Amino acid sequence: MCSVFRWFWVLVGLCVWPCWAFSHLGLHDEIASLSRMLRKNPTHVGLLMRRSALYRRHGEMKLAQQDLLKVGQISPHSPRLCLAWGKLWFAMQRWTKAEQSLLCAQKERVPSWQSFWYMARLHRRFSRKKEAIEQYQAALRLRQRPGIYLELGGFWEEQQELEKAAKLYRAGVRSLGGAVTLRMALLRVLRKMGRYREAIVVIEQAMKGLPVRFEWWMRRAEILERLGKKQAALRDRRRALQEVRELLRLRDSSLNREREVRALLVLGHKDEALRRLRLWLRSTPKERTALRLWRRHGPSKAAPQ
Repeated sequence: MCSVFRWFWVLVGLCVWPCWAFSHLGLHDEIASLSRMLRKNPTHVGLLMRRSALYRRHGEMKLAQQDLLKVGQISPHSPRLCLAWGKLWFAMQRWTKAEQSLLCAQKERVPSWQSFWYMARLHRRFSRKKEAIEQYQAALRLRQRPGIYLELGGFWEEQQELEKAAKLYRAGVRSLGGAVTLRMALLRVLRKMGRYREAIVVIEQAMKGLPVRFEWWMRRAEILERLGKKQAALRDRRRALQEVRELLRLRDSSLNREREVRALLVLGHKDEALRRLRLWLRSTPKERTALRLWRRHGPSKAAPQ
């Protein structure tokens, strides 16, 4: 098991190495790094666009605008400039300007899927339901992204169109090779519709080949209980507890400790769960997850001494 994990992290390292220079840095460090590069090459459009996007994400809108204005002066017909302005105006809630810029982006020879995604969000904000759906669908035709499926599916759920939401999430699961977020969304909708047997099928498909199945054991137990299969639900919860204890022997982490406490509580072993929480809080007194669990399930709101 340990050797498998070691090889997994080796492969992850090899995959992410090309983007290491930026991806490991915080926003401040990334901006500082780009600024150093721009001092040597102040008219580099790609670097200016990148820094503008980082300023936008950091909430420094004036600086983001300044970089885009420079790009406009250097290369007024630069690809993706309209999209960059559309994202910036959207972030600043300047809706009219955002719509104009996104329309400009959609007229490019090869429009970005993001121009349709942001436009869909804009239409949704102003309750233009038909237009929002059209823009989401246009975005999906260009790029299959979990976020687009989730937003459009969430829209259908808001409209109580649960069948449409379920159909969309299923399509997303098929297109994206079983994205976990989409499976969870599909599971949520099936439970709302009371289609518990279908929900179990979704869970069992998700569990195939997974090294860690804790969350899926727990979810299947809830559904089995709703179907009146209490013994089967109990078996799943015991499996979940057994798995997380094996994981704790391999790696003592906050996530695994939280899972153990949750499993103990749902199995009715409250005294054991509180004992494990006390040990956890003694080793890390300020651990937020442990404090939250203690305040919810402990005999008092104050953390144990």
